[in-house]
Amino acid sequence: MDSTVKERILNICTELGEDMDSPNCKAVREYVKSCPNCEAFVDSVKKTIRLYQVYTPEYSNEVSKKLFRTLELG
Repeated sequence: MDSTVKERILNICTELGEDMDSPNCKAVREYVKSCPNCEAFVDSVKKTIRLYQVYTPEYSNEVSKKLFRTLELG
């Protein structure tokens, strides 16, 4: 699946200003369910988020600064 499709799946509801239970978001979820590649991608994102929610490593200030620069967050 190309990155444009991934971005649309991840951002569609936010871009539309829609609630997750809106008809448009429900339609996107139904599409994802019918698309094996899309469903696998979304599942992978969910698993990654869960892992990061429980994993809280400690980094030195130098490592943190480099990470933030790399991610263009500061």
